[in-house]
Amino acid sequence: SDRSPVRLRRAWTSGGIYNPKIPRPPAGGVLGMTRKNMTNHGYKKGQTLIEVAAVMGIAVIVVAALVGLGLTAMRSSGYAKSRALSTELANEAIEAMRIKRDSSTDFGGDFTNGCYALGSGHRIVSGMVVCGNVLDCSNFQTYESLKYNISVSDSTNPSGKKVTATVCFTDSAGVHKTVVSTLLTEWQ
Repeated sequence: SDRSPVRLRRAWTSGGIYNPKIPRPPAGGVLGMTRKNMTNHGYKKGQTLIEVAAVMGIAVIVVAALVGLGLTAMRSSGYAKSRALSTELANEAIEAMRIKRDSSTDFGGDFTNGCYALGSGHRIVSGMVVCGNVLDCSNFQTYESLKYNISVSDSTNPSGKKVTATVCFTDSAGVHKTVVSTLLTEWQ
């Protein structure tokens, strides 16, 4: 009959009311999960640990890459700042030599070959200084964190002088140079 123990086992309740027309769900419920594979998800022992270790390894690689990228960006930013300052100083040195030429009454006498230094207000100090070694930036004058050398030499133009400003700065990659040259002629 409808109330037999076998029939009761096969029927299930819906809303607390016995309904023999509703078949019992398959073993493991609607999703096919049994008690055995609900506890270990069908994986072998230790497989979850391997997955966690793999995810952690990937996370470490990603974080290391981001840190490396940040360090490279900081280094590049520092280099760009130093390069801009060195170019500015070299151009100011050339401009100071132009001012010296413009205020000079004796171009040939005031523009002797040699090296010069910047003084206060970025004016050329009267008299020459010891020339630095432009190959390794040694014996250069110092301005803030930069080293510079302003040299005057003969040019192919007999009425002019070649003025070269060399500015050096050092960062983690080594020594870098900025060189600006111009030809100053006696224009008065």
